[in-house]
Amino acid sequence: MSERNYWLAGDIIRVFATFGVLIVHVVSHHLKNPDVFNVAWWSLNLIESLSIWAVPGFIMLSGALLLSPNRYDEPIIDFYRKRITRIGIPFLFWVGAYLTWEKWRQGQPLSIDYVVQSIISSDVSWHLFFLFIIVGLYIMTPWVRLWVSRMSSRDELSLIITLFAIMVVGDIINRYLSQWGWNAATRWIPYLGYYIAGHYIVYHAPKKFGTYVLLFTIGFLGNIIGKYIEMRLATGSIGLFYNTSYLSITMIPLAIGLFGIIVTLAEFISVNNLFLRICRLLAPSTLGVYLIHLMIMLELQERFEIASPFHAGSAILFAVSLAIISFAITYFIGILPVVRSIVDCHTQKVFSQFKKS
Repeated sequence: MSERNYWLAGDIIRVFATFGVLIVHVVSHHLKNPDVFNVAWWSLNLIESLSIWAVPGFIMLSGALLLSPNRYDEPIIDFYRKRITRIGIPFLFWVGAYLTWEKWRQGQPLSIDYVVQSIISSDVSWHLFFLFIIVGLYIMTPWVRLWVSRMSSRDELSLIITLFAIMVVGDIINRYLSQWGWNAATRWIPYLGYYIAGHYIVYHAPKKFGTYVLLFTIGFLGNIIGKYIEMRLATGSIGLFYNTSYLSITMIPLAIGLFGIIVTLAEFISVNNLFLRICRLLAPSTLGVYLIHLMIMLELQERFEIASPFHAGSAILFAVSLAIISFAITYFIGILPVVRSIVDCHTQKVFSQFKKS
């Protein structure tokens, strides 16, 4: 990545990863609870395996941007001040909103003990664990910057491989032999490998498109087949090939491969390309879409009795509809002064920059 204010691949990754998150949540019910392993189930398995890279993709993107060499001299106070505005306010608001909303849906009162335990365990809604990961990584970023700035590219690669190896083995042991859980203070630790990998792929890794395609193919096919075998042996299980730890032996090459493919291909896309212009328009709202979409999805399903999609076609249609609604609401919130900080989106600024481009 060249040292410039705008990075093409960043917006593409944000948009693709956001839609990937929507797909994963839309298909999760029927994928985990199949009546039969028919063509419809395999179609869900296919699109989920193309989408499951989303959270690692976001983490690698953050590593590429925040561990950038041109940020090494950024004062720690300035770094934390920016992060409080960009992620601190959304974190506090949406953690509170989802805790309150979940209890309201259950018809139960919101207790102090429930709030404290949920936050300590970082168990807030299906998807807000990502915020705990990002907050932890952000807190550690000044020290990680110092760490990687003193490493050779070979040492950095060795570190990434070591971190992934430790976390994969640890995840398998935990899944089958133990039951420890990460908490709010430690949730970021398993994802440090992805964070540093984002920096390595963008700044040090050879731009070998074929290598990324190979990694993606291995991870993609392994994830699809492994998931089927595991589900066949124990219907409804969430284990190595369908989980939200993103540390399986197939998930890591899948995510790294797809991230590398996008980064490599983006070098050949013109800034005036229509596709890129659309990504540039949507990218600033992706955090807001990530935060609000689950609430919208569950409310739509409950209020309008919308069944969970049972094949890829209906899942994609539902995800696209959910994306449109979520983007629209996010940009509406972004119009409102002060309130826009909960989605970190300034709508007027986004559209004015889009027109200039």
